[in-house]
Amino acid sequence: MHVSLEELTPETFAPFGQVLLAPQNNTREDFAAKVENDRPATARANLALIAASPALFPLEIKCLERHAHSNQAFLPLNVPEYLVVVCNDTGTGRPNLETLRAFRVSGRTGVNYNRGTWHHGMTTIGESGTFAMLVHENGTAGDCEFVDVEPIVVEA
Repeated sequence: MHVSLEELTPETFAPFGQVLLAPQNNTREDFAAKVENDRPATARANLALIAASPALFPLEIKCLERHAHSNQAFLPLNVPEYLVVVCNDTGTGRPNLETLRAFRVSGRTGVNYNRGTWHHGMTTIGESGTFAMLVHENGTAGDCEFVDVEPIVVEA
């Protein structure tokens, strides 16, 4: 399967989550994204810092991940641009590759994956970078699911 990068917009990303843009005119935007956790209080908010490496195109992806119980937000801290590869679930706990999209994202834009959205790990474009990431976790296998997929080739 081959997929080409497209520019990220709130409309194109809506089936998978929310695009986080800087508020205008020195304002504050409350509740900018869904923050969900459907597990008991044992799952706590985890704000982590992640160092990401750049993709080499064409990029071959053989594994996707999802967080079935929590959203997951990524906020670039020192990233020129990055890659987001996402798809919905089939309803049976498997990625629906018919909904697969690959986005080129500005380092001034964050993303928040909806709970259960399948995605590729954070990968920058051009040079390494750092992200802040927020997800709810309790240290069990249910925090993150991984699944092997037929190779997906992402073209720049």
